[in-house]
Amino acid sequence: MLNYNCFRSFFYLKLLRAVLAFSLTASSTCSWAAQSFSVETLPVPGTMVSSGVPLVPPVLKGMQVDPQKPFQFSFLLDTGHISRQLEDVREESARLIRYFLAALTVPAAELWVNLSPYDKDRIIPENFSRTEMGRDLLVQDYLLKQLAASMLHPDSV
Repeated sequence: MLNYNCFRSFFYLKLLRAVLAFSLTASSTCSWAAQSFSVETLPVPGTMVSSGVPLVPPVLKGMQVDPQKPFQFSFLLDTGHISRQLEDVREESARLIRYFLAALTVPAAELWVNLSPYDKDRIIPENFSRTEMGRDLLVQDYLLKQLAASMLHPDSV
C-alpha cells in the first residue's frame, strides 16, 4: 500500500522541480537578465514589460588554485553571448568574481531579497545590501515581478 504522505511529498518535489526548471529557462531567455540598471533606467511600476531575445549569460565555470601559493587563484569563465572584447570580458568577469566573493562572505541565511508588499520590513538583510550582488538581485526581483505582472495582465496577448 502506498503511503499518502509519501505520494504528496513526491508530488510537491516534482512540482518544485518543474517550477525551478521553468524559472531557470525563463531567466535565461529574457534580454534584460544581464543588463546593468540604475534606478533611473528601471521600468516604472505599472508599465508592461516583455521578454526579449534569448540570452546566454557569462558563467564562472571553475577555479584554479596554485598549491604553492594557496591565496593566488584563477577563475575559469564561459563568456556566453557577451561581447568578446577584452574590456567587456574583464568587466563581466570582475562582476562575477565579486558575486562569488560576496556569496562566500555573507552568511547563507542572509542571501535573499524580497520585494513583497506584504513584508515591507523584510526587503534585504543589511549585510547583503552592501554588496553589488544584493543590489543586483533586488533589481532582478523587481524586473521578475514586473514581467510576471505583464504576462498575467488581461491585456497581454
